[in-house]
Amino acid sequence: MTMNPPPVDRPRLEPFAGIRQAQAKPAPGSGYVEYPHAELPSFRLRVHASGRRQWVLRMRLEELQPDGSYRTKDLRKAFADVPKDDRSPGPGALSFADAMAYVLAERKKLEMAKAQGTGKQRWTLGDAWKRRIGGISQLRAATRVKDEKDWRNYLSKFEGELLDTLDVTRVERFAAQMLDGSFKQGMKPLAPDTVRGPLTLLGTLYNLAHENDAAGDRPKDWNPAEIVKKKLPTKVQRRGAVPLSRLRDVWLAADTVCSSWARDQLRLYVLTGLRHGLMAEVRFDEIDFAEGVILIPPARPGTKRRARDIKAGATPLKLPLSRMALSIFRSRQEAAKNKSGPVWYLTGGLGGRGNNTASKHSDPRSNWKNLAAWCDVPQFLRHDLRRTFATIGVAKVKDLMGISLLMLHSSDTLAQAVGIPGVTVDYMQTEEAQDRMRVCAEGVATTIKDLLAGAAQLDDNYPLPAELAELFDDADE
Repeated sequence: MTMNPPPVDRPRLEPFAGIRQAQAKPAPGSGYVEYPHAELPSFRLRVHASGRRQWVLRMRLEELQPDGSYRTKDLRKAFADVPKDDRSPGPGALSFADAMAYVLAERKKLEMAKAQGTGKQRWTLGDAWKRRIGGISQLRAATRVKDEKDWRNYLSKFEGELLDTLDVTRVERFAAQMLDGSFKQGMKPLAPDTVRGPLTLLGTLYNLAHENDAAGDRPKDWNPAEIVKKKLPTKVQRRGAVPLSRLRDVWLAADTVCSSWARDQLRLYVLTGLRHGLMAEVRFDEIDFAEGVILIPPARPGTKRRARDIKAGATPLKLPLSRMALSIFRSRQEAAKNKSGPVWYLTGGLGGRGNNTASKHSDPRSNWKNLAAWCDVPQFLRHDLRRTFATIGVAKVKDLMGISLLMLHSSDTLAQAVGIPGVTVDYMQTEEAQDRMRVCAEGVATTIKDLLAGAAQLDDNYPLPAELAELFDDADE
């Protein structure tokens, strides 16, 4: 139960954003006052001197006159009482959520009426979201979870808004509120990279509306979300890598400083160039030791293949492994209790949970932080080791396409980088591509062996080719 606050002769008409604020707004000394909602201008709170509180719909209507002209009419309608208990409104009352839904529905009716006769469909954001989730089974599980989270936490607030009214100014305000934490009560400021998530989904919803001719009179290339994304603070470019001149020291010191699994992950990242999503999930039954390849399910996160483009029963992607990489996988399998389970199994022991297929190591960063400090080199991450693989491959093997195939760059990005149109996922399964990738994998491993034996040196200043450097800074990574 909420007690009404004492009346105030002339209360300040500050906006309300939720039921608690609506219940706490002071009443006037006489008559009534109306408080605006913080985000929805058509939604008002009317507070009477008696203490009665009502939800109010306020809109401007254009009525057609007999002479063919239009006259603006101000609609102001108190449609329900504000409940004292929002969870169980009494007769004649509506909860805050239901009252807002009513206002949004009435606004939608008005906008649709305005659109009649134009021959154009006008979707609300909610309409586009329904179309998105209608095909959500075609999305990867991780994409589906992320989209549903971004919708629930951020975009659902605009569910009843017509997409063609959500212009650049409104989307800029939305992004600014996420960045400074004012989007909703109790919210912390979000990093620019986090804000890109809801904006990306919003951009997808704009595109869905365009594909279905449901964005009113807006041109096909009109997408405020994409415009605002480009104005966000620049992403930090990922330019790190283990200094090549110190790679031998880091490799050898890992035997002493790191746990065995973190040491093996470090070495396999350098030897394979795999993305974290693939390395973390690899299983022994996905490694063909006889053929010397790793078999990756094409829909697994990290392959950068669209789930909707993957045919049912598609064969796994085959990535050749060097003999050096295979020996690391084999030694881990020999010590494993589950010979078909995860490569990064837990070994149990004091405080451990035992070796089982549901528990595995996933984050080596604390090990590597100690290793970097021990070797007095800049701290490095998994992606930096992927860059190390690319740099060694291009410097010593000198086959940009073979290295890019091993790194599973997306088809379009790969074709653009190497200047060969029509490079497809199917190509990497051909004998020609497999041979090419194997030569590159063995070439990187041979360089590492020579480095460890003191028979080779690597130059810290060797640059990645511009084409490959761009791939690392692209969303493809």
